[in-house]
Amino acid sequence: MGTLDRLRDRGFRVVGKLGGRLGEAVRSANDALGRPLASADELADRRAFEAGYRRTPATAAEAAADAARTAAPVVVYTLAEGKRRTELPKVTQILDDAGVPYRVLPIDDDPAAQAALRRDANMKPPVVFIAGEPVGGREHLVNLGRAGLRKRVFGAGA
Repeated sequence: MGTLDRLRDRGFRVVGKLGGRLGEAVRSANDALGRPLASADELADRRAFEAGYRRTPATAAEAAADAARTAAPVVVYTLAEGKRRTELPKVTQILDDAGVPYRVLPIDDDPAAQAALRRDANMKPPVVFIAGEPVGGREHLVNLGRAGLRKRVFGAGA
């Protein structure tokens, strides 16, 4: 964590201790400005989100096995704005836990992609596509399970 993040964390803790109307006003202003003062955990989570929540395989054997297999392309179409943006970290965490490589593509500025997503998947973003086929959102990935997800991405030998 850099010096700026440490200062932001410290400021967040100080503001959290302020009471009364002044504390409430400062916290409201912090929220309105996009939470420049935030806890160290929140700042770390933001950095992880910006990096795409990628993870390294748990073991060297898992990394070698994954590299030996050819994975089907996995794309997560998402919107950066709106209520459903909180779903993206949950979807990417499921993919990370299963060891599935993926790309996240925001489609905010692409009305044609949004229309195609509604037409092809009939779902709201974030939607996961595996090898060009819509799988669904977080609920669908949970129902598919880790083994089912790996089987769809890596084939029958996964």
